[in-house]
Amino acid sequence: MLSKKIYFLKVSSFILIFGLLTTYLTLTYGPIRGLHSTLLVWSFYVLCVPIAGDGRISAALVSTFTRRKILHPRLLTWALAILINIFSYTLIPTSYLRLATTFLLLSILSTPWPLWLIIGISALVSGYNSLAHQITQQWFLPIHLFIKTALAATGIFFLGYLSYVELIIFLSAKTC
Repeated sequence: MLSKKIYFLKVSSFILIFGLLTTYLTLTYGPIRGLHSTLLVWSFYVLCVPIAGDGRISAALVSTFTRRKILHPRLLTWALAILINIFSYTLIPTSYLRLATTFLLLSILSTPWPLWLIIGISALVSGYNSLAHQITQQWFLPIHLFIKTALAATGIFFLGYLSYVELIIFLSAKTC
């Protein structure tokens, strides 16, 4: 019973944060640019933050609207985030320059070495979570939590370490 409450809290929090961000960006940049910026921010968290790539929240939202259970929600989430970035990067690359988060995403996407390590580690964490979710043995749980935490910490470290220069460039350009 407790896990359903926590799950409901996670989904509600996601909807609230997504709604507030969309509202703020829509009021700031207009409806189309605001929604597009929100989707780019969401794709940044899916592709670059290893703990945000969890597809269960997105799967709950999709299954609510389609009335079908999603088989591999993380794959759906990643595919959607990649498609959003392919569309944005090829057709409207200037849309990445609006926010610090999207500017950082542009820097990561346009610099294969070493910044693609961030996406690679996030993909590794998401893939590991998908595989480990299938294993239900009790003895595996402490090992799984340790590996999951270690991978997530490594990913967050790489995100901070490799992207701090890009954030400084963005912040100094905004003040000029």
